[in-house]
Amino acid sequence: MEQKAFDLIAEKVGETLAQQGFDAKPKISEEEDGPSALFTGESVAYGVLYRKEKKCFELRTCPMTEEGPGDNWKVLATWGFDPEADSAAYAGSIAGDFAETLGGTSRLAAVQQAKKKRRKEEDSTTDPLFLFNRMAGIFPELRDDMTRERAEYGEIRNVAFAREKIVPKVEELAGKRPDSEPFKRLCGVLNDLYENGDMDVRSIITIVILNGVSDEKALANIEAQFSDDLRRVYAKARDFRGRKVKPEKKKKMPKISADEMVKTLNDTR
Repeated sequence: MEQKAFDLIAEKVGETLAQQGFDAKPKISEEEDGPSALFTGESVAYGVLYRKEKKCFELRTCPMTEEGPGDNWKVLATWGFDPEADSAAYAGSIAGDFAETLGGTSRLAAVQQAKKKRRKEEDSTTDPLFLFNRMAGIFPELRDDMTRERAEYGEIRNVAFAREKIVPKVEELAGKRPDSEPFKRLCGVLNDLYENGDMDVRSIITIVILNGVSDEKALANIEAQFSDDLRRVYAKARDFRGRKVKPEKKKKMPKISADEMVKTLNDTR
């Protein structure tokens, strides 16, 4: 799966860059961290790298020099990918995201248009696991947390995992490094997946993650990066901070005597 995922992503990136004058066929090599695909242009180079140890794909870029690509690589996007757990469809999502990063807003517009015509929302593939994998691209240590969660509980407990593992990392990053590249990617993930995620994803983002951030300064830093949709919805979701929503009480069935039950059955015949 690792090689197939790498080939799929490199091919998609190549197709996108070919439209910008790059050679669609990359230079494939095996670096110390894992396989890489290099696309070179006149003034800039792009690369796809799979880091085996961290189990993540990186889309990166650097300026071209007279001798070729320079050493000052800048990471444009990172996605966690576990060959033993993630599917080819998920690799396709990574390829699409990398293509969107390189190709502008065309993919996002297509996704939004398709949402109006696609199947019911509960069939959406943008589920909590998709969200957690995107978060693992920003916080790589979450990958090990996800593995332990599956080993202990047989699955990932969506709300508990988000509250216990993701919220502290989000709060620390937003509070201490609001000008960093990882923070910008975090806000991008929250905005994108609130827009394109299913109801579970939206609830986890607003009610669990954002409402779980107790540091007001950190929360303000995140709110400053909200999309219009997320800002509008979270203004209402904030009312639930610190509140426990009681489950709906079951209505008591009225008591019916044996004679009344017989009469009712006879009336329905």
